[in-house]
Amino acid sequence: MCLAAVTPTPDGAHVVVSSAGHPLPLLVRGDGEVAEVGRPGSLLGVLTDLRVHEVTFDLGPGDALVLFTDGITERRSGGGGQFDEHLIGTLRGIAGAPATELARQVEEAAVAFGTGVPEDDMAVLAIGVPGSPGRGAT
Repeated sequence: MCLAAVTPTPDGAHVVVSSAGHPLPLLVRGDGEVAEVGRPGSLLGVLTDLRVHEVTFDLGPGDALVLFTDGITERRSGGGGQFDEHLIGTLRGIAGAPATELARQVEEAAVAFGTGVPEDDMAVLAIGVPGSPGRGAT
């Protein structure tokens, strides 16, 4: 489970993220910087001692938060590599794009990376702030 509470602000959005066993979301800045946000927590529904860590940050113009299932990161190529090794590079190349475009391109890149029909669920959710200080996209 990954929970993101997003509150609009005059300059973008304030975000609070908590993760429990889900891949950590990626913060994609409009200038191309990409970083994981949050700290892994314990698996929800598996362990009796649930540990969840909350982090807060702000999104500005051109920034986005990208959440995804492990079906994206664990998509395997014919050679055995996993897409997680390519996810950050994919996002750097499209930073500043609208959230719908980020989600579409991540999904398409993950599907194209593998061979055959995906065997696991693949979901991508991107939350973005329009405009870009560094790349001119909206």
